[in-house]
Amino acid sequence: MLIHDARQLPAIVLIYVGLNIMLVFIIYMFSKQKLLRTLIPLSDAMSKLPNTPIQPIQVKGELSCLAEAINATSEKLQEKDTIRANWIAGVSHDIRTPLTLILGYADKLSRSKSIPAEEGREVQLIRTGAATIQRLVDDLNMTSRLEYNLVPLNLSSVNLVSFLRQIAVDAMNADRTGKYSFDFEVEEHTIPLVIQADRKLLERALNNLLQNSMKHNPEGCSIHISITKEAPNVCILIADDGKGCTKAQLEQVNQPMGQLMASKDYLNRKHGLGLVIAKQVISLHHGTIEFISAPAKGFQNIIRLSLKSGQNH
Repeated sequence: MLIHDARQLPAIVLIYVGLNIMLVFIIYMFSKQKLLRTLIPLSDAMSKLPNTPIQPIQVKGELSCLAEAINATSEKLQEKDTIRANWIAGVSHDIRTPLTLILGYADKLSRSKSIPAEEGREVQLIRTGAATIQRLVDDLNMTSRLEYNLVPLNLSSVNLVSFLRQIAVDAMNADRTGKYSFDFEVEEHTIPLVIQADRKLLERALNNLLQNSMKHNPEGCSIHISITKEAPNVCILIADDGKGCTKAQLEQVNQPMGQLMASKDYLNRKHGLGLVIAKQVISLHHGTIEFISAPAKGFQNIIRLSLKSGQNH
C-alpha cells in the first residue's frame, strides 16, 4: 500500500495544485467582474464630467472614496458653471440698460433737424456702434444659456418652406443698401416639409447665417437659399458668392462645439458668435450643420434636420 500510495502521490499533488489553481482563477474572475461593475459607472461619470452634469454616484466598498471625490468635483463644476452663466446674464442686463438709453437719445438726435450734417453722421456712427454692442451682448447671453442647457425647447410643427421664405423676405426688406440679392429655391413636389422645432430659436439660427453672409461681404453678394428632401431628413442650404474664408478658419468653425468653445483663438475668429449660436441651436434640435468655403469661393451653410414622422418616404 505504501508503494502504491507513493506511486499515486505525483498525480494527487498535480490534482491538488490544479484544483487550487482553478479556485484561485475563479476567485480572480469573480473579483475582476465585481471590480469592473464598480469601475464602469465611475469611468462613465469621469468621461461625462467635463461636458454634462452627472447624477450622484452610489458606490460601496474600497472605491467609495473615489465616487465621493467625483461627486464633489461634479458639484463644484456645476456651481462654477452656474456662477459664470449668472454673471454673464447679469453683465448683459447691466450693459443693456445704458445701451437702450444711448440708442434712444441717438435716435432722437438723428431725427433732429437742428444739428449740422457732419454731426448727424457722427450720431449715426454712435447708433451703429451701440446697436453692434447690443447684438454682441445678446449673442453672448444666448450662447451662454445654450451652452449650459438653460434654454427650454418649445417644439411645434413648422412648415419649413413658408417659414424659411418669410425669413428670407425679412432679410431682403432689412437690406437698405440694395447690395444683396436673394434667390429662393424649393422643389415643388417636396412641399410641404414639416419639422418639429422651436420657431424662435430656429429663426435666430437661420437669421444668424444670413447676417453672417451680409456682414462679411459689405460690398454686396448674392445669397442662395434652397430646401431639398433627403429622407428621413430635410437639407437647407444657405450659400453666398462672397469672399469666403481660409482653410484654417473653415477647420476652426467646423470643430465640434466643445473644441470650438475651448479653442485659444475662439475670441479672435473671423466669424462671430452668430455661427456658434447656429451650431448650438441645430445641435439642440438633433440636427447637423456643416460649413464649406474657400477664399473668393463664397461660404455655404448646410443644415440637416429630421422630418416630422410620416414624411420620411
